[in-house]
Amino acid sequence: MEKFRETCFGHLMCIPKLKFCGNVVHSLLLRELGGPCLNDVAMQFLVGGHVIQFSAQDFSIVTGLSLKTRPNIEKDPLFLSHRLRHKYFSGSKSISMYTLEETFINCEHEDDTLKLALVYLLEFFLLGKDKKTYIDLRFLQIVDDLDEFNMYPWGLVSYERTFSSLAVALRRRAEKFKEKQRTNPNHWHETYSLRGFPFAFQVWAYENIPKLGEAFAKRIDPVNCFPPILRWTCETAPSYVAIQTEVFNCSKLDVLSPVPISYKKPQRYCNVKMEKKDEDDESDPMEELEDNSDHHDAYAEEAYEEEYVQKPPKRLKGNKDASSDIIELREELKEVRQLLRMRELEIIELKELVTTQQQTLYSHMLESRTEFRKLRVAKRGGGGRG
Repeated sequence: MEKFRETCFGHLMCIPKLKFCGNVVHSLLLRELGGPCLNDVAMQFLVGGHVIQFSAQDFSIVTGLSLKTRPNIEKDPLFLSHRLRHKYFSGSKSISMYTLEETFINCEHEDDTLKLALVYLLEFFLLGKDKKTYIDLRFLQIVDDLDEFNMYPWGLVSYERTFSSLAVALRRRAEKFKEKQRTNPNHWHETYSLRGFPFAFQVWAYENIPKLGEAFAKRIDPVNCFPPILRWTCETAPSYVAIQTEVFNCSKLDVLSPVPISYKKPQRYCNVKMEKKDEDDESDPMEELEDNSDHHDAYAEEAYEEEYVQKPPKRLKGNKDASSDIIELREELKEVRQLLRMRELEIIELKELVTTQQQTLYSHMLESRTEFRKLRVAKRGGGGRG
């Protein structure tokens, strides 16, 4: 155990009890700006009239994992060893998570046990692999040199998988919800799986939306606990309605580190192409995330990013004043566009609020109707006995 604590993953052993809260993640994904794209560097969210951003740097700060440049494993002579694969897996090129787990449990060599444990934690905890899928054989090559393993940019590896999973999580979700509801009118929940390390995204949300952390988590020793994933604990997962009521529907909601809106090419929110890297990599079942088709519909129709590219002003020969006026007008136009965009985003947020209230009202209406039927049945029964 002490040797494990000395590795690049050692601090993760100190993570307090942290329950995954799917509805926290879902609430933020509903507020993602412009439609995520797998080649984007970050995701932006509209919260309380402000824009906050989740990037690789944020992931690294929250987890304490490295983002250094990734070496080429195939060409680097340091990573040519296949010793672990030949010694424990008979040289197989298809090693399942189940097999890795069993081999790790039964391994009697202390150093190799540590190496197998590191690969298992990486695959299962930081990459979110399902136990039925195969491991990445390159990890067995890297871990055989612990010094190189500890310097490897595992933060980048985990972030890329987390980011791509979040980016496509709501893809066609509204359509699937409606399809199921056509055949089953009582279907009111839609589920989806997340890969990577969504706990980092959850803690990032606690850090950047103080009211969210105060309402549904507990911050422990904020001064001495670093990275931030070590200073948050959560034992119960809040409902979607509770999160909207206590946090996102508040008239004033403060956020930390707001950023300007990134203007990018228009793209539908729920229409993102998935780039599948591993044919054998199935989704891993996680907690149920409450879904609402009205939210998706409103956002899919309205959430477009207006493409705005400022071109350099043309030089007017012999007329510097005119050139200066044009530049000034362009700057004013840019400010006006930004103000208009903020108004559009506020309208989107208001639509979400109205949709939430409608859902709550409909739920109360169904409950009232059920109670009324019970009373009517009870009354009839009493009349019959009389």
